[in-house]
Amino acid sequence: MSRVAATVVTDRDLLGRALRNLVQNAINYTEVGTIAITSEFDRTHVRIRITDTGRGIAPEHLERVFDEFFQVGNPGRRREGGVGLGLSIVRSIDRLLGLDISITSQLGVGTQFTLRLPRARAQVETPAVEHGDEFMTKDDATGGLGLRVWILDDDESVRNALSDRLEVWECVSSAVATEGELSALKANEGIWPDVLIVDDMLGGTRSGLDVARACASHFDRARIIVMTGARVPERLSAIREAGFELMCKPVNPNELHARLREISRAHV
Repeated sequence: MSRVAATVVTDRDLLGRALRNLVQNAINYTEVGTIAITSEFDRTHVRIRITDTGRGIAPEHLERVFDEFFQVGNPGRRREGGVGLGLSIVRSIDRLLGLDISITSQLGVGTQFTLRLPRARAQVETPAVEHGDEFMTKDDATGGLGLRVWILDDDESVRNALSDRLEVWECVSSAVATEGELSALKANEGIWPDVLIVDDMLGGTRSGLDVARACASHFDRARIIVMTGARVPERLSAIREAGFELMCKPVNPNELHARLREISRAHV
């Protein structure tokens, strides 16, 4: 069996989680009506749309739907809809993968979320292997890395998303939000991990680069990855000149896996 399809380079598991959260959100807001998942592509991008015919969202709430714990004050919404973390997790995955999410909605008509992913340059017929209710290609398989990885990021949903990805790669991860928690983790574990991933923009008085420099006095800086969403050339240069691996958000999962694999091989 073969298929001709538009191919994107992304993280299958995190993209799947984002789509599941968007579908669950549509279910929560659609008491009666329909929910559709559609896709289309052109020469450069693939667009995935989740559309419902539910109650819709008022214009003044559109900017806040991705905030943690925010739930639109809808008296008809199902109680099992959760505590309002689903879309905030989607936003964090968007930051990691660059899904370019947009939303349109109209009260009484419904809501549509659109994910826009860059299309891979080479589009080929891909042999598909049936796997449960899904199809997997050879490119979906990545070998287990077996690394101990610590994550420092003040965004909980980003920590969770990275931890989920690392678990798929058979890594043991611990994730913390502050430098103090990182110090407590070191005291508790007694040894450093194989890899330390630090977000540069921690929101406190010290940046992730400051923390990475402090850790480098006790830890091989070649095994420290500094992530940043900044696009200021001077900041990017400062991270590189400090000798740390730099990864810009949204982090390319293939690049992250490749770097972790290099560290794994050097660690053996």
